[in-house]
Amino acid sequence: MLQQTQVVTAVGYFEKFTRRFPKVEDLANASLDEVLGLWSGLGYYSRARNLHRAAQLVAEERSGSFPKTEDDLRSLPGVGPYTAGAIATLAYDAPSHMVDGNIARVFTRLAEEATPIDSAAGKKWLEKNSYAFLSAHEHPRVVGEGLMELGATVCHPKNPQCDVCPFAPSCRARKNQSVGQFPVKKSKTKVKLVRQIALLIQTPKSVLLQKQPEKGLFGGLYALPVREIERVPNRRDAQKWLSELGLGEHNVGEWRSEPVIRRLSHRTLHIYCATVSLPRQRKLPGEWHLLKNLGDLGISTAAAATLCAASPSLSQFFGERGTKL
Repeated sequence: MLQQTQVVTAVGYFEKFTRRFPKVEDLANASLDEVLGLWSGLGYYSRARNLHRAAQLVAEERSGSFPKTEDDLRSLPGVGPYTAGAIATLAYDAPSHMVDGNIARVFTRLAEEATPIDSAAGKKWLEKNSYAFLSAHEHPRVVGEGLMELGATVCHPKNPQCDVCPFAPSCRARKNQSVGQFPVKKSKTKVKLVRQIALLIQTPKSVLLQKQPEKGLFGGLYALPVREIERVPNRRDAQKWLSELGLGEHNVGEWRSEPVIRRLSHRTLHIYCATVSLPRQRKLPGEWHLLKNLGDLGISTAAAATLCAASPSLSQFFGERGTKL
């Protein structure tokens, strides 16, 4: 959960998750839908799918025994170099190639290293230095935790507290007054703007949702029927789509000309939503779900926000999460 997510956000999800799945076998035997449902709102859903697959592998192929070495840990789905190193060092007190953003900031400033940290050469340099540093101490766990805490509480990205840093006397960036220039990163990936039309097709007690393919954006999660459109859409576009679905006799109800905006790592979604009310369920592409069960489904934050924006009364079915959308 701490991959790409701050501790303060992850804590509540972690507690709920471990209450439901206290043992690896519990997680392995659960359905993916249930796992995604408990993960809903945390984002980066491939983490949940990988965690589920890793639990099945540990339970079925390793008799519930969790790997302990860095190389073995990397054999698990979703466990990359940093996660493997962090587990090896923090859980098993072993030296590793553990590098997170905090450690990268500390090391590059100490050495005034200008190789971009998100390049292959930069990653190799950081991992080499991390392993050497952790190997030089009797308790790598304490040192690794200390490095991360130093980056988080002293060696800040902006306005670092160099006066209280234990490494200040040997920090080249501080000596040369270049602290703000490190770490160096490659140029950022251009963020793509994606416009979508979403249809909120509902009956008095249910709503139509579509399960997304496992690979791709929001893989394995439920979402409203959506389609991309190059320009800013309008009510007529939504009405045309209804006709294509065989619902031409029904008029678009509410039309949101102001989009729901969700910013992802490499794209920004502008979601325009049309509401359509049917007296009863019809056979359409997707699955009908009772409104009262929405909070238990694996629904992306983008889809949940669109649902609640199009029909604010639906926020009641998302519990505490509904107040934050």
